Amino acid sequence: MEAKSKRAKKSRVLEVASLKEILGDNPYIGSDLPMRQIVALLEQEAKDGVPTGSVYLDHLKSAAEIRIAALRSRLVVATQKWSIQAGVRSVLEEIEFDPIGRHDIDSMARTSGYSRGHFLRSFRQLTGLTPHQYLLQRRLEHALALVSTSVQSITTIALRCGFASDSHLSRLFKRTFGVAPSTYRANMRRDRRLTR
Repeated sequence: MEAKSKRAKKSRVLEVASLKEILGDNPYIGSDLPMRQIVALLEQEAKDGVPTGSVYLDHLKSAAEIRIAALRSRLVVATQKWSIQAGVRSVLEEIEFDPIGRHDIDSMARTSGYSRGHFLRSFRQLTGLTPHQYLLQRRLEHALALVSTSVQSITTIALRCGFASDSHLSRLFKRTFGVAPSTYRANMRRDRRLTR
């Protein structure tokens, strides 16, 4: 009788281990707090040699299976959202790689793999900006770095950063940073001299 009890206990411990393997395959399911609590209870049972018996273990397994089913139905939605984010992220990477390149909405939508309207909604939802606003922001950040560190003229910096002219850069620079690029550069030089 004792051998049969040990075999049954070992079988229940193996069931706990196999359930844990299933959960380990999916980080979305494994990161769910209620699921982690169920797994912790199952692990404790396995560690203690299933002292509460098979009825408790069966209830925990049922709870885990129900939770997994609920999470898998949400996972389809999450996977679709991730796919949209991946499409937009590929556009963001393209802009990061070449902020001064010609990035029109149609080519960005093609890069993302979505229609123009769907891309625009997804981009704004993910970044909080329209593609044009985001692109200008990246170009202005690039211009700010060049104004701060280089000796190139503002006109040269404007053209290198993808602006139509130095006045276009100056207008947007002042609107964003509160000061014209030439004034910013003069202030930076003055501050460097004072800190020496």
